[in-house]
Amino acid sequence: MLHMAKQTFDPAQRQEKALQFFSEYYYQKIHEFSDHLTASFVPNSEGAKKILNAEKCRLVFEAFGQSFDLLCDVKCLEKTDPLYQSTFAHNQLFNSNIHPDTIILSFAANWEYCTANPKISGV
Repeated sequence: MLHMAKQTFDPAQRQEKALQFFSEYYYQKIHEFSDHLTASFVPNSEGAKKILNAEKCRLVFEAFGQSFDLLCDVKCLEKTDPLYQSTFAHNQLFNSNIHPDTIILSFAANWEYCTANPKISGV
């Protein structure tokens, strides 16, 4: 992803290559994904500070006809963390002006207290 982000200054070309890569290869390898979710925030984000200070949060969202309610432990990632680097690189593909001091939080789901509706079989 870093290579794609640095390969061209043209945002449209970068996005096109990223979407092609993600749809043809990246998202086809689900066994390679971490179960940690990440989110990026601008430097000095009050929202990020509140979430981080709480140490836990609920992520509630809908996707593909399912709703999810995930109870998560939260931590701030260091720039050297592979999850930080992959999240930053992913975001850089779609936002060439991403701030170099972007805050990236990791959300580790406590699966015992998470729900999906309708329930996902085998989970």
